Amino acid sequence: MKLLYSKEINLQKIADALIENFGLEVEEAGFFKLGEEVYNKKRGQYDASILVKFIPPFSILIVDADIYVEGMNFIFGLATENRAIVSCYRIPEEIIAKEVVHEVGHLLGLPHCKNECVMKFSNSVIEAIIKPSFLCDECKKKLGKID
Repeated sequence: MKLLYSKEINLQKIADALIENFGLEVEEAGFFKLGEEVYNKKRGQYDASILVKFIPPFSILIVDADIYVEGMNFIFGLATENRAIVSCYRIPEEIIAKEVVHEVGHLLGLPHCKNECVMKFSNSVIEAIIKPSFLCDECKKKLGKID
């Protein structure tokens, strides 16, 4: 997995979280400049459904911009087409790695989970903070990590 960013962040913490949860190695892919073609001036946000198309396959983009998809006021992240975006605009830096793990979980086929799990849906910053940073046994089983 390649990691791109539009803000300097602790890449080691993210790499450690991906290794711990999925056994995935991360390669730093460098700085990514957000283009105006994905910025919605009326909303003052970046359209994640368009932005994701500019990300190379098998890459994760960490942005310091407010992102959204149609029908939502904002999103913390988006995973689609072997690419993921995580926005650190609304979340504290200490949970960025957790949100990256959540989006990579989606890339690996995991849906949202009702258990105490990193794959639990977060509709607010508080929900994102209080959910665990690890996969539950049920999600590990779906990935073949446990019998």
